[in-house]
Parts: sequence; structure tokens; C-alpha cells
Amino acid sequence: MSSRLLFIAVCAGAFISGNTQAQLCNYESTLESTPSSSFTFQYDTNSQIASAIHANTGLEWQRCSIGQTWDVNQQTCIGTANKLNWQAALQAANSSGGWRLPNIKELVSILDVQCTAPPFNNTVFPNTPSAMQRGYWSSTPFRMDGPVNGVGANIKAWYVETTFGQVFSKDISDPQFVRLVR
Repeated sequence: MSSRLLFIAVCAGAFISGNTQAQLCNYESTLESTPSSSFTFQYDTNSQIASAIHANTGLEWQRCSIGQTWDVNQQTCIGTANKLNWQAALQAANSSGGWRLPNIKELVSILDVQCTAPPFNNTVFPNTPSAMQRGYWSSTPFRMDGPVNGVGANIKAWYVETTFGQVFSKDISDPQFVRLVR
């Protein structure tokens, strides 16, 4: 069985079973694109937020998605990540004390392109959810010109989906996961 066929079989099994933590990485041909060594980890005891500073960009990322909390003893994110529509994601970011929703270029900068389901480094961002047709919102809007079904402009925003790390636009009313940056 070729490694490519095995990869497809594992991914299909993860989707069928609904397992959100069945990450698969292939480092045979290339190096990690976001190795753990390129991040500095911090924990703020006042806010109880665990963060990771990316040496390549200087950006500080919350390690847990909105809805999850950091377990200091287990060194992981626990709980269920919330899915918010785009407006709610922007509002949550604005009320988070200096954190914000990343733009699409910033969000893509933390993808581990050799990994799927989820396409993020699981050491840096543990328990990142992976769900078909779900992803992480960016702050970057995508507007389609002209009326849609005679109703007006269809407003979309860019997001990174959590299976293969592809970038798409999605209607802003659709709920997606949220990871904040500063």
C-alpha cells in the first residue's frame, strides 16, 4: 500500500468516525513549516491565557480557540471551541483586552502545510478542532460585487478550513472557529 493511499485511508477514517484529533503529518519530503522551536510559550496567570510568540512574524497567538481554556497541569487546551459568525468573532476579539482577529496572511503564517486534520502544529495549538467545512475566521473581508438573488451584495470573509488548511471565502453568517492574535 503506498503512503499516499494510506494517507487517504486515514483521513477518510477520521471523517467517518468524527474524530477531531486524528492529525496526520508527512515530514518525509519536507521540513515542518511551523516547528515548535519557532515559538516561545507564555502563560499569563492573571488572564489565564496561554500564548505562543512566533519568531518568524513576532505575532503572539492564543494557543486555545475561543471557548477553550488552558489546563496548566495537562499543558493543553480543554473544552469545546466555539463556532461564531464573522460579526460575533470580530466582537469577541474587540472585547478581549488587546487581542484581535488575525488577517488572512497572518492566519496562513501558522499553518503546518505538511499536516492535515488539523493543519496546525498540535504542540503549539493543542486540541485544535478539525471539522469538514469548518475553519478559522480571518478579519479579511471578501465582497462579491453586485446583487445576489436580487437581495444585494453577498458579504463574505476569508477563512482557513481545518482539514487541509486551504483558504476560502465564506458567507459571514456561517459559524467558524476563532483564534486570536496580537
